[in-house]
Order: sequence, then structure tokens, then C-alpha cells
Amino acid sequence: MVCSGGTSTSCAANGRYTLDLRRNFQTIKVNQHENIVEIGGGTSMAALSEKLRMFSRGFPIGLSPLVGCGYILTGGVSPLSRIYGLAVDNIEEISGIWGNGEKFQCQRPDNSSRPDQNKEWRALCGAAPFLSIVTNLKLKTFPLKTIRFLYAQTSKRGLEALIRLSEEWSENLSLNWIWGQEIRILCTDYCDSVDHRLHFFEDLVTTHKLNIIDSGSIQGLQYLPGMNSSQDALGLDNKSYSEVISLTANKWSHSTSNILDLIENLIANRSDSRNYIACQQLGGAIAREKIESSAFIHRNAMWKPWIASYWPPNHKTKREIALNWLYHSWKTLKVDCSGIHLAQLHTHLPWHREEVNTAFQKWLPELQELKKRYDPYELLPPL
Repeated sequence: MVCSGGTSTSCAANGRYTLDLRRNFQTIKVNQHENIVEIGGGTSMAALSEKLRMFSRGFPIGLSPLVGCGYILTGGVSPLSRIYGLAVDNIEEISGIWGNGEKFQCQRPDNSSRPDQNKEWRALCGAAPFLSIVTNLKLKTFPLKTIRFLYAQTSKRGLEALIRLSEEWSENLSLNWIWGQEIRILCTDYCDSVDHRLHFFEDLVTTHKLNIIDSGSIQGLQYLPGMNSSQDALGLDNKSYSEVISLTANKWSHSTSNILDLIENLIANRSDSRNYIACQQLGGAIAREKIESSAFIHRNAMWKPWIASYWPPNHKTKREIALNWLYHSWKTLKVDCSGIHLAQLHTHLPWHREEVNTAFQKWLPELQELKKRYDPYELLPPL
């Protein structure tokens, strides 16, 4: 199996190998006149951010700077997405090779674009791993502004209050949280002036009785503290396998308390002490983008929760238990988190087709037709 622009653990099995082709695809070229950057498909978000920082520019990377272009090509949710949209919304050009061996170079469609060009672009922006190997991307960049952040520990009641409050926040603000050994929140504020909401975080800490872990101002998302649930302090063996399912949800509003009750019960009965449920905030500019512009159809969503489940290597029984907990957690939250953000590919797991159906819904048949044309021998992940 060949994969480009998608995270998968399917190589972690007997008879499977990972062939790392990133070395020859790590060029980064900044066009200062057009505020565009061209990157190779093997570029990490950390390398991209550091290069752009030299030109006082930035890109909406996610919570981890360690990921590669798969973060962009499968959607890309960032603390800045409420201002600038998803990472995939900021692609201007995509180059690569279709699954049938033909090279391509696609530009963002305009009013003169043909229907087939619009379809190809939509598929590449969020479903590229199923159709192609992407070798180069041209991306929009943005002015590098100060980002204030607050990383703190809270209670279930405090999290509920913050979730309901944040659903009415301005687009400069974003709430992220993780629930594992404890509940931690990461708030970011993309500042547009020196005195911009100067005491906002201080008021949050006082009002919601937050225990500060870290706070400050940074120039670039790559400097955000790593959001974790203190599992590093458990002294557990770092050698482990894991799977992740990413969901999407509309506003929780008055349902927040009931949803957190469900999550609390899932965490109390998790299969491994490293398991967690986390969440990023959507909305803002994401919702303003047309649904036909990309493969990410959940434009009205406010939240992207994800569920992570761990097990020790070479332990079939614990792997089965871990996957059962993961699937059960998904089904438990599905009523209130009805969408899927297909940031991880599970072609090797029994629920792959169910994930694909939920991720693309009514648009899936059209995507499948494109796959028949561009990957007729199904060398790439299946749909």
C-alpha cells in the first residue's frame, strides 16, 4: 500500500514496511511579493513555520508542529482556523501524481474553471490520499502576529462553563482541551493590537478557578506548549501503539453537561491509563467557506473531538480491548458528534467503510467515480 498525505498505523504489522520518501521533497520557497510559499510533500509543519518566521509570515498549523503535509491534505484544524480557515482552505496549487501514474498540477479554481477541474480540486483538498501522491503544494501565508496562550488544569464543571462560553467567542479566540488523567485546557488569542484583551486570560483564571500550567505570548504556533493529559508523568513505557478517531460536532450549548457526563464515564472505564479524549474548536472562517470547496463537508461544526486509545506492542488481546474501547467511545458520542474528520486512515480496521461514509456522506459516490478514473488499480487507500 502506498500512502501520501494521511496518517496510518497499518504498517505496524508483520510483513508491512514504511518507505520514507520525504528526504527529496523538503524544499521550501517563499515568494515575498505574492505572500505564497511552495513546499515539498515531505515538509514538516515545524520546518515550514520556522522558514516563514524569517519573513515575518505564518501558516495555520495544528497543535503539533511535528506532523507533515498530511495535516494539510486531510483538512488541517488549527487554533487559527477560526480566523484563516482550515489548512486545506489555504492551498493555492497542488502538484503530484495520480494513482494511474499521470502527473498533475492543479490550481485553485476560479469562475472560468471547468466542472471537472472543480471536482478534481475538491477531491484533492481533503481526500488526496485516496487518489494521488502529492509532491508539491503552494500555500497562502499570513502576517506573523503575537499569540497569547493559556495552558491550565480545570475541573469538569470548569470545562463545561468554558465550552459554553467559548461557543460565543470572537474568532480571534480558540479553546482546545484534553481529558485523560486530568482535564487540561489550552486557550489561544490571536492579538491584533498591543492592548488586545490584555486581561482576558487573567479573568478566565479567576472566574473559572483554573490552575495555570503555562501562559505567555509567542510568535508562531510551533511554540505552543504540547497539549497532553499528564500521562508523561505516569512513568509508563513510551513504546506503544495507538489509534485515533476524529469526530465533528455542532454547538453543544445546553447539551454540554450531558456530553461531558458521557466522556467522564468513558474515561473512567478506559482500557489503558494513557487513553484520552480531546477537542479542538471550529467555527468562524471554516463555516464561511463553501461546502463544495473541499472534501471537508462538516462546515457547520463547532467542535472536533478526537479519541485516542493505546496498547503495548505485540499484545493481541490488549489491542483488541483497546480497539473495542475506541469504537465504543465513538458510538457513545455519535449522537452529539455525528461527523468524521478523516485525519487518520483506518483501511486495516473493520470500521473503515463506516468512517468513509460518515466523513464524505452524499458526496462519496462522486469521489468514488474520481477514484475509478485516477486510481483504477487501487494502489492507494480504498474508498
